[in-house]
Amino acid sequence: MRHCTEYSPAVLSSPPLLVTMPGMGPRAAVIAGLAALLCACATTSGDLAYKRGDLEEAAQIWEDAAGRGDAAAALKLGDLHENYVVKTAESDKALFWYERACQLGNAEGCHDAAEAYQTAHGTPKDLNKAFEYYSKAARKGHVPSQYSVAEMYADGVVKPKNPVDGYKWILLAQDQAQSPFVDDSVRQQVLLDLDGTRERLEKQLTPEQKRRAVAEQKAWRPER
Repeated sequence: MRHCTEYSPAVLSSPPLLVTMPGMGPRAAVIAGLAALLCACATTSGDLAYKRGDLEEAAQIWEDAAGRGDAAAALKLGDLHENYVVKTAESDKALFWYERACQLGNAEGCHDAAEAYQTAHGTPKDLNKAFEYYSKAARKGHVPSQYSVAEMYADGVVKPKNPVDGYKWILLAQDQAQSPFVDDSVRQQVLLDLDGTRERLEKQLTPEQKRRAVAEQKAWRPER
């Protein structure tokens, strides 16, 4: 997982950061890595507690904030539980907090929930749920989710098939991936398209369908 996304327009999609030193165990390495990720963007009292290593206090502050409708706080709790570093009263499941963040309007939370369902991470595999959550994030302009929606269409996972919609999403993802605010790793994944998602969708389209997908892409606006 990435982070500081609530303090920067960049869309990040990197694996958990581990900081290792001689004698440091896996739990300590995870905690140190998470602290390093937030130290550059600690702006709330929860972030400051996190920065100084007081995870229980940070979790309590974020849980209270999430209860008041703070989507970013819910996302951070999901990240904590993803790495098994803290206990909270309402739930100790990362997916619970990712879904809460999504419900509160956070696209990253939607994307992380989708990944959990797609990969059976902490929950039974459910591709319908994964598509639902990727779609929610995609409609908000989340580039990795737009690409994932297109991939699921290309893979034939989505029923009924709709290559026009899939092609619209790959066009949107590749267009938005060129923004300087998109993380380099995301940009490379989407633009290189090593899985051939765009080509596979194009092969399913008639010229008229392709024109319609392009028109839909040009008319699209993100949800707020």
